[in-house]
Amino acid sequence: MPVAKGSPKPEYTQEQKAEIVERVCELYESQQATVESCCEAVGVSYRAFHLWASQYADFAERYKKAKETKEVDYWENIIKPLQKRALQKHLEVEQMHEQSEVVYQGVKAKDESNNPILQHSTKDVLPNPSVLIFSMKGTYPDKFADRQEVKHSGSVSISRYTLPDGTVIDL
Repeated sequence: MPVAKGSPKPEYTQEQKAEIVERVCELYESQQATVESCCEAVGVSYRAFHLWASQYADFAERYKKAKETKEVDYWENIIKPLQKRALQKHLEVEQMHEQSEVVYQGVKAKDESNNPILQHSTKDVLPNPSVLIFSMKGTYPDKFADRQEVKHSGSVSISRYTLPDGTVIDL
């Protein structure tokens, strides 16, 4: 939190710093929030939190653990369900029903009671397949990889080598 100009910055003991770091990390793990907003909610600036994490190894370890927990939670509870829903949509081809007015040679068609004639149509709506493929490769690299394994014996034997000038060398 910003301190008014001319007033002293608050001083914290080691125990108070540990409590503040713990509260920030707990908030960060439990909510979909940024570290900056968690620091603000606790009442300490992000710069102070970052300074403490760089000065004390146990604070840095706690923050690292919170980041890892947050990342696992993000992938498991947000990204994977979105991927599954997008994949399901690709498999089931969702149809969207639309209504539009019939236009014939630039003039809207109307019935006997002067109401516009509506045309009903359906359209297939799918998620972007490139985004789906990219996210599946990132989440499941062992199943969706572009790499192919090439197996070989490990030994290469060359018995004859031809130089650019045409000279042949037997090995």
